[in-house]
Amino acid sequence: MERRDGWEHWLAEFLFKRKDTPFEYGTNDCCLFVCDAVERMTGVDPAVDYRGKYSTKREAFDLIDWDIEGHMGDLFKTYGMTENGINHAGRGDVALVNGPMGDALGVIDMTGERVALPAKTGLMFFPKDKDTVKKTWRVG
Repeated sequence: MERRDGWEHWLAEFLFKRKDTPFEYGTNDCCLFVCDAVERMTGVDPAVDYRGKYSTKREAFDLIDWDIEGHMGDLFKTYGMTENGINHAGRGDVALVNGPMGDALGVIDMTGERVALPAKTGLMFFPKDKDTVKKTWRVG
């Protein structure tokens, strides 16, 4: 999987359009949010086999065996997304953060210094630092 030409535009537009979209399992949860961003940047949807299969927290976590880090890490690996470490992660890469409600996935924003992920009232941003970010994966 490779980033398509103009991926920066597609990522910026995606983040802008999602800035006020609330978190919702099955449509705008952290896993689908990340996979939507990856699809915008690459044209490939890593969540194609998950869409429409859940709408609650329990259904979502049952689908990934209650292991967001391991399950999604394996999914990313299937699509050629390799772990790259926080010091090498940049705009558009995926990050696993230790948020206030536990582990969550997000996308490193256009500044390259923050991780965006869906929250109750829209996007929430976390610093891209070693105290917050547990893992990162290179997109394309």
